[in-house]
Amino acid sequence: MGLKKLVERLQGYGESAGGAGKALPGLSDVEKVLKKLRRKEAELAAELDEEDREDKRLKIARKLEVARLHVVKAEALLSELTAAEARPPAK
Repeated sequence: MGLKKLVERLQGYGESAGGAGKALPGLSDVEKVLKKLRRKEAELAAELDEEDREDKRLKIARKLEVARLHVVKAEALLSELTAAEARPPAK
């Protein structure tokens, strides 16, 4: 799955609770996307190290920056879901 599709998947979960977004995902869903984002981040970092052309290096660096941003967002969503799961249900 490409970085763009992973980001779209996460953004759907991050929408406001006003009904515009999808229902909150399960922990396994977020963990799966986070694993893919981390793998993509590692691939881009390796590609950046190997590339010699400056124009390509800049393009890869921008992609890497976006991937890192979305890893942080996915980690935040994961911690939010973990905290919500640990709370007792409201009566």
